[in-house]
Amino acid sequence: RSPDAGVEQFTCALAPGTVEAPAIAGAECGKFSGGTSPQAHCTRPLSDLSTGVLLGHQMCNWYFNATAWPEMNCEEWVAQHVVVMENMYDVGLMVTVEAGAQNKEKPLVVFIHGWPDTAAEWINQMMAMCGQFRCVAVQLPDFLDTLETEDVFLDQVVTRVGGVLAQHLGVSDGSEKALLIGHDFGAVFGYMVAYKYPNMVERYASLEIGNDLQMWHDAKFGTMIHFYQNAAIQAYKSGEIVDDPSKVFGSMSPSQHATARMGGGYARMWA
Repeated sequence: RSPDAGVEQFTCALAPGTVEAPAIAGAECGKFSGGTSPQAHCTRPLSDLSTGVLLGHQMCNWYFNATAWPEMNCEEWVAQHVVVMENMYDVGLMVTVEAGAQNKEKPLVVFIHGWPDTAAEWINQMMAMCGQFRCVAVQLPDFLDTLETEDVFLDQVVTRVGGVLAQHLGVSDGSEKALLIGHDFGAVFGYMVAYKYPNMVERYASLEIGNDLQMWHDAKFGTMIHFYQNAAIQAYKSGEIVDDPSKVFGSMSPSQHATARMGGGYARMWA
C-alpha cells in the first residue's frame, strides 16, 4: 500500500474530535508563552491529518509484525484503538501516539523511540499492552517528515516528555507514577527523564544500546558509535546523507528510512 492509500483508512481514528481532549481553560492552541513549564497549553487530536496518516501508515507498513500477530488486521486495530495527539507546552510541541490512554484506571506506560525511527515503532508493544496499560508513545522532534525542523536542545525534549507524563498522570507530586521505556537513542532521553522527574517515573527500561550520557561519552570513539553517529552528525551538518543509506542508515531500522536532520540530536550531544 502506498502512503496515499492510508488516508481513508485512518481518517476515522485520527480526525479532530475523535477523542475528548478539551483545551485547558484560557489557553490557545499553538500559542506559547516562552516559559519553561511543562504544563500543557492545549491537548487535542491532531488536526493535521498528514502527520496522523503518515504515522498510521508507518505503524502498519513499516513496523507491524504480521508473524507475531497472524490474526490481526493492523489497519482495523489502529482505526479502533489509536489516536494521534498534539500537545502544546511552554517549551514546544510534543506529538503522541496513544492507545487505551483514556482509561485512567490503568497504569501509564510511556515509550520513547530511537534513531532513525518514529513513535510508530511501538505498534506491536501497544497491541500487546493496551489491554492492561495506558500506552503513550512520544514523537521526538525532527524524526517525522511531516513535522517542521526544530533547533531544539536535549533538555527541552526531556522537559516535553515530562509534560506528557504530568499531563497523563494528572499530578507530579509522586502520588502517581508511570513506567518508562526507551529504545536506542530514545534510551538516552529516557535516562534523562528518569533523572529529572523521579517523582513521575516508577521504573525505567532501556532497550538496545542506550545508557546515560556518561556511558555514551566514554564510548564516543567506540566502533559502533563512530560508525553511525559520526556519519549522522556529518549528514546533519551538510544537509544530506553522504553515505549509502542502506548500509549506514536504513539497515538500522525496519523503516529503511533516514534523513539528515535526524542527526541533530547526536550533534547536540557531542557539541
